[in-house]
This record gives sequence, C-alpha cells and structure tokens, in this order.
Amino acid sequence: MNLIPILLSMALLSGSAAATEKPTLDDPRVLRVWEQLEPAKLRLKSKGVLIADQFGNRLYEKQADKPRPIASLTKLMTAMVILDSQLPLDETITITKADRDLLKLTGSRLEYGARLTRREAVLLALMSSENRAAAALGRTYPGGTEAFVRAMNDKARELHMHDSKFADPAGLDADNMASPADLA
Repeated sequence: MNLIPILLSMALLSGSAAATEKPTLDDPRVLRVWEQLEPAKLRLKSKGVLIADQFGNRLYEKQADKPRPIASLTKLMTAMVILDSQLPLDETITITKADRDLLKLTGSRLEYGARLTRREAVLLALMSSENRAAAALGRTYPGGTEAFVRAMNDKARELHMHDSKFADPAGLDADNMASPADLA
C-alpha cells in the first residue's frame, strides 16, 4: 500500500489557507476545497485512503477505518517513542546480530559491531529505512524490544490510533497495522 500520495494530498489540502490567518470551518475558502474535490479524478490505486482538510473533515475516503500492514511507516512510531523516552540521543549503541532481519531477510549497510549514536540510528531508520538501526533502537530501550513494542502501542492509544497495532520497531512484521484514519 502506497500511503505517500495520501499524506502528500493531506499536506497540500491543509496548506491551502492563507498563511496570515487561520480559516474557520464556515470560511468560504474551506467550503471551496470541499466543492473542488472530484473523487473520480483522483485515480488513487491505494486500497485504503483518507484525504482530510486541516480541520479533520474527511474530504474523500475509501476504507479509511480498515487497518492494513504499514511496513516502514512503523519507523515513524519508533522515532516518536525514542524521542518521547528522553533517552540520551548522544549515547552510543552497537549494531549486533540480534538486530538482523530474520523475517524478510533484508540486507543492511550497517555491519555487526557498527557503533552509532541513538540520534544517528533514528536518522538512519527514518531517512534510509534502515531496519537494523530501528531494531537496535528497540533492543536498547529500557526493558528491550518487548518493552519498546509495548511503548509503541501505548503511544498509539495515547494518539487515539484505535485501529493500530505494532509488533516490531522496523515494520518488518506484517502485524504492524494502522488504518488511513489513524495515520492521518
């Protein structure tokens, strides 16, 4: 499932108001956004879609509340949990064999024994979708990966992501699920 077009569409729609003033729900500019959206012309191939305006009004949706595997979007939650934990970002962590992908057998540019700061691991997980970096972040969390996954699911509940479930920090497990509505 490719959620990039959905997220970009939401960002474009939410940026439609003038920068100097925030429109209200009854503002004619907001109503024009609703009127201009032509679902037939969207040509979205995703199985689940939600396009919402900056107020959370659903402009277009298709199975928006149905959870689906989210793969590497999981790494966004991994980063949020790490940043919320206030663990030292300058602390060095070491990549070990425990961080390898045994589910999909993906490769990595991070060799066993590589040392990097927690900050670098977060950046690599997000920017390069580096699975070993994400796994190492979960493994080095207080209580280990199991506690980290619990923290991910707690964060999802805190964010009212009721259709979401996390099973690992890298997004390799197909049990990492979220609905388009939760992701929005």
